[in-house]
Amino acid sequence: MKDRPFDPNAKDVNRKIKCVTLLTSGNTVSSAKENSAGSDGSTSFLSLPKMDLIDSLGNDILNQIVLTEGKNSWKQRKEAMDNVIARLSKCSGMLSTDHKAFNSLKELIAAIRSRLNDSQSNLKPLAARAIGSILSHTDEQSQAKIGKAVFPSLVNAAMNDMKKTMRDAAISSLTSGIKRNKLDGGGTNLLSLDVFIASMESELSDAALKSAGLADVLFFLAETLQSICSNNNVALKGIKVSSHLAKIIVTSLLSSKSGTRLEAEKILKISLDNDLVAANELEKEIAKLLPAQQRTLRSFVPNSSSSTNEVAASRKTPLQSTSRSTPSRQLSRTPSAKSTPRSLTGSTSCHKPALFRSDSIGSIDKSPTDTSDHNPLQTSISKSSDKMKRLAAFGKRENWPEYPAQVCERPPLSAIKKSWSQIIPSSSLRALFPESG
Repeated sequence: MKDRPFDPNAKDVNRKIKCVTLLTSGNTVSSAKENSAGSDGSTSFLSLPKMDLIDSLGNDILNQIVLTEGKNSWKQRKEAMDNVIARLSKCSGMLSTDHKAFNSLKELIAAIRSRLNDSQSNLKPLAARAIGSILSHTDEQSQAKIGKAVFPSLVNAAMNDMKKTMRDAAISSLTSGIKRNKLDGGGTNLLSLDVFIASMESELSDAALKSAGLADVLFFLAETLQSICSNNNVALKGIKVSSHLAKIIVTSLLSSKSGTRLEAEKILKISLDNDLVAANELEKEIAKLLPAQQRTLRSFVPNSSSSTNEVAASRKTPLQSTSRSTPSRQLSRTPSAKSTPRSLTGSTSCHKPALFRSDSIGSIDKSPTDTSDHNPLQTSISKSSDKMKRLAAFGKRENWPEYPAQVCERPPLSAIKKSWSQIIPSSSLRALFPESG
C-alpha cells in the first residue's frame, strides 16, 4: 500500500484488454497472458469436452441398426436406437467431429436414415428422433454437412407420411438440425437453413402438393424466416438459395389445398418484405408454368416489370375514360325517334293514339315516383330503355331494322263500317263514315 498509493487519476488510464486463456502458436500457457485476444493463430487452452459417440456406444451399434434378418430383428434395431438416444441425453457437451470421429458419425447417420423407411412403422419416429438428437449435439459446420444427407429424407417423411406421429417427429428433427447448440452460440444455423431449403425444393412434387404434411413444413419454414427477420439478422441477407425458395413459393401456391396456399402466401410476404427473394427469381419460375397457371399466380405475385405496369396503365386509362363517356353519349340519343322501334313510333300519316305519342315516350325518363299518369305499357318500354343503357355502357347500341312506312287506318271504324254495310243503306253508311274522315 505504501509503495502504490491511491491514484485518483488511474480510472482515466486506457488499459489493454488481454485474455489469460489464449494460446498462440509456439507460446506456453504462462506467456499467453502477454498476448492480446485478437492475435492471429490463437486458440484457447480451455476447450469444451467432446465425446466420440461411436466409441462410447461400441462398433457393434451399426450392425444392430441395419439388422433385418430374423423374426425379432426389429427389437434389436429398436434397442440400438434407444441406446443412441439415451447416450446423447447424457451428453452435456458437443460431439467430436474431427476427421476420424466424423467419418464414424456419418456411418451412424446413414444407418439410422435407412430406418426412416423401416417396415415397422413404430421405428420410423424413433429413427427421426435419434437423428435430431445427433444434430443437436454437433457444431455449426457439421450440422450443415450431416443435413445434406438426412434433410431430404426428413422433408419427404414430414410431407408424405400417412401417420401424424411420424410427420411431427420429422419436423422436430428438422428443427434440431437448423438450431445451433447453446454451447455453439445458439440461434439459427444459416448454413443448415440453406441446406434445408434446397432439400425441400428437391422433394416438391405433384404428390407432395396434395399431401397433408406440406402445410406443416411450410408453416415451420415461415416461422423460422419470421423469427430471423424479427431479430434483424443481417446475415440473413446472404442466403444463397433464393432461387430454391422462389420455386418453393411458386409451386406451393399451385396446391389444391387452401392451408398450403395460405402458408405459401405468408412465406411470399416475408420474403418480399425482407428482400429474401429477388423479384426476377419469381418471374423466372412463373415463366416456366402454363399460361393458365401464370394467370392464377398473378393474383398472388405482382408483376415486377415496371415497364409492363406502365403500359398496362396507359392502356387502362383510355379504356376507363371511354367507358365512362360512352353511356352519356348513348343515353342522350335514347329518347330520340331513331332508337325507338317503328312499331311504337308509327308513321306521320297515321293517327296515333295518345298512348304512343312522343310525349308519352318521353315520360319514361321521369322520376318513378311520378305515378299521376300511369301507363300499363310503360314497364315494357322502360325495360327496352334499360337494355339500351346497358348496351351503351359497353360501347354498343341496339340496331333496330328499318321498315318502310305504311299507311295505317283506324281498325275499329273499318270493322264497324264493314259489319254495318250489310244492314243499313249505302247513303246512311256514307253519312256515318265519310271518306274525308
